[in-house]
Parts: sequence; structure tokens; C-alpha cells
Amino acid sequence: MVKVIFSNGHLAERKYIINCILGEYLGIQYYLDNNREDNQNQYDIVLDNGNILTIQDYFFCKFNHEKEYLNSSNIPEKIAWANNKFISSKFPIIYGENYIEIQDNEHKRIKCSIDIFASIYFMLSRWEEYANKARDDHDRFPASASLSYRFGFLDHPVVDEYVDFLWQMLLFLGYKEDRKQYVYSIKLTHDVDEPFELCSKSNAALFRNIVGDVLKRKDYRRASKKIRLMGLGDEARLPYDRYFTFDYIMDQSEKRGLKSAFYVLPNGSPEQSSKINIENKLMVKLLRSISKRGHEIGIHGHYDTYDNEEAFIKDVEKLRRVLEINRIYSKVFGGRQHYLRWKSPTTYYNYVDAELSYDSTLSYADVAGFRCGTCHEFQPFDFIKRKQLNIVERPLIAMECSVIDERYMNLGYTEKALEYFKKLKDECRKHNGNFVLLWHNSRLRDENEKRFYEQVLAC
Repeated sequence: MVKVIFSNGHLAERKYIINCILGEYLGIQYYLDNNREDNQNQYDIVLDNGNILTIQDYFFCKFNHEKEYLNSSNIPEKIAWANNKFISSKFPIIYGENYIEIQDNEHKRIKCSIDIFASIYFMLSRWEEYANKARDDHDRFPASASLSYRFGFLDHPVVDEYVDFLWQMLLFLGYKEDRKQYVYSIKLTHDVDEPFELCSKSNAALFRNIVGDVLKRKDYRRASKKIRLMGLGDEARLPYDRYFTFDYIMDQSEKRGLKSAFYVLPNGSPEQSSKINIENKLMVKLLRSISKRGHEIGIHGHYDTYDNEEAFIKDVEKLRRVLEINRIYSKVFGGRQHYLRWKSPTTYYNYVDAELSYDSTLSYADVAGFRCGTCHEFQPFDFIKRKQLNIVERPLIAMECSVIDERYMNLGYTEKALEYFKKLKDECRKHNGNFVLLWHNSRLRDENEKRFYEQVLAC
């Protein structure tokens, strides 16, 4: 049991982040004393043996009003890098200074000038995205505007590095209990934007697609195959549908002892010319197959639901209703937003009110990496209402098109792309976290794409 002594201001925020670090990440038993009488801007973690870890408060102490910090002017304009005996490699200092002092008097004391608490709060709360109004064409906060990208640590789980740093200091001071143990895992997820390329398309729509193959894509072979499908029903078209890769995906997952999560759009994706909804007989058949094989069915909130609670809840209710009517015994635990559209903290409200267990939206579309600075699940904090939310964030680490596509990182299906996926996986392994991967069913169209997917799983 340790005691944490700290100042009374910003009590909700301080309690949240102390619990995140000590309680959730490390599994340390602690109690709080928020009635400092010495007016020191610091956190004192007092061990049973009398030794003390002091962490300087460089952030919350500056603000008299509870929400005063929610301003872009409080996002750091420069970053220092930590380098001391308690860490194996440098990590960025978001708030604080690169200074450690060790005192060895009657009791040992470490005075740490790196404000671990504020730095972790910055990454987990995502208040940066509320204060910084930068947005792309889809109203998304882009990686290029983030502190972690601008200062080169988006590919590092900096929160997990901070936690390890604090743990090493506690061990030095004589803390004897074990820390909470985690096990590295791969979580395969698949946003089903377009379940079919050819099925459920009218002959007129198929004909337009064939014309596109000939005139735009110059893919005469593909056009020839599609011509043969004119007039055939959906079941006859299915074996030739390049997007219908679900059996392959589940086979690959099961081969590795993994389960896949499939996030489906209840009403299709009109902006992608996919208007098929989950009441379609082929979709019902697909959902039944996923459930029977023991994989997960989740919600993929359509394009406009990230800040529309009513529309999002309707989507979730429709999915639950279709599963129930068709006796598909699969509970909807969570999901992800279409196009990774997400608004802090509004989107979380939708998930809480829909009684979902988790969200897995938080990765940047334009650059893969650790948007929240962690490869572990955590409960987010609502910095507007100033309370912890009853939902779990399962941070998405990498989306295939973020790494591969020309409009984003533009690494293609190359060794360089594979190296980047491996780097992110290795960081997750190092911290016994979750490598959450998004791979669309529609991006496994041929043997080359499938081969690359398998290489990513194996690296």
C-alpha cells in the first residue's frame, strides 16, 4: 500500500490519472491524501518503508479554473527527451523537465521533474483534439496536427514508457509487490464497408462497373469475367466476388488461435456505392457464419453517426434486432466508427448510451501508430463533464490503408510497409499490450494482397 499526497485543485482529473497509472496499469494498492499543507506543487508517493517518490506538478498547478487548460496555447510548442538511469531508451517529456535527483538520507527520495501524470493525461484524455481545431476533409483530427507526430513519437507507446519509468523508480525505492501482469495479444478487426463487390448489384449497376473496368481501369480480363455474371443471381455470383473474403479471414485467424471481429454497417455505405443492409439474406447468412465459427460481430457506426447519438443508437438497435430475429447468438460488445470519424468526447457518449462495452476507433487515418500513446485498453475521461466514462477504449494501432495507400503513408505492399507493421507489433510485444489491426475484407482481392496480409500476421 502506498500513499499519494497531492494538491486539491483539479481533483477529478488528478484522481483519474493516478488511478489509471497506479491502479489500472500497475495494479498497486494506494490511498489518496489531497490536503497538502505545504503548498508544494508536487505529487508525493510514499512507500511503506518511508521512501518517497516526488513528481513535480508542471501542469495542473498553473490553472485556477477547472477547464482553463482546454486551450491550444497549453499544448507544448517544444519537447525535451528524458535520459536517465531508470529508462532503457529516451522518451519525450510532454510536461516537465529532464531532471532527476536522488537523495539518500534517513529515507531515500527521488525528485522527478518529469510530470508523468499530466503527460499521460494529455495522451489518454485526447483533450489535445478538442483544443486543436485542425481537421481534414472528413472532419477528422489528422496525425499531422498531433504533438506525437510533429515530434516523432507516434510510433512509440509513450504512456506505457512513462508507466515503466515510474515502476523502475518505485523498485529503486524498495517497493516489494508485483506489478499487474499483461499478456501480448493480436486483435484482428475488419470493418465491413463493402461486403460484396458483385452481389446485390443490379444488372445495370454491374454493367456500369464493367464499363469502368474497360474505360478507366483498362482491366479487360476482369470486365470479361463480370460479363459472364450478367443475369445470374447473387448465390451464383458469390464464388466470383473478390470482396467476399470472410471464410479466408476466419481461416487465417483460427490457424493462429485468434478470433476476428467484424464491424458491420447496418444500413450499408451509400458514399461507397454499397447500399446493402444487414437484413439482406446474404448478410444474414454471413452473420450466422461468423457467429457459428465463434468470431465477433460488432457495430460499424455509419459516416454521420460519430456526432449523432440518435442515428448511432438506431444503428446499434437494428443490428441487435436482426441478430435476435434470425437467432444469431452473438452479443454486440463494441465497434468502430466508419472512416475513423471521431469527436472528443462526443463519440464516447454515443457508445455509453448504446450500452456498448468498448470503442476501437482511435488511430489516425493518415499515419498508423499510437494515437492514445498506449497499446493497452483503458477507460477514457470526459474532460467536459469531468468524470471517467463507463466505456473501454481499445486503441487501434494500424489500419492497412493508412500504411499502404498513396493518399496516406504511401508505403505500398513493400518491405518498408512490412517493417513498419513489425515495428508497431514489436512495441506492443515489448509492453505486453494489444496489437489491434484493421484489415478490410475488400483489401484481400487477390493472392498478392492475401500474401501480404499473412506476412503482416506472421512478422
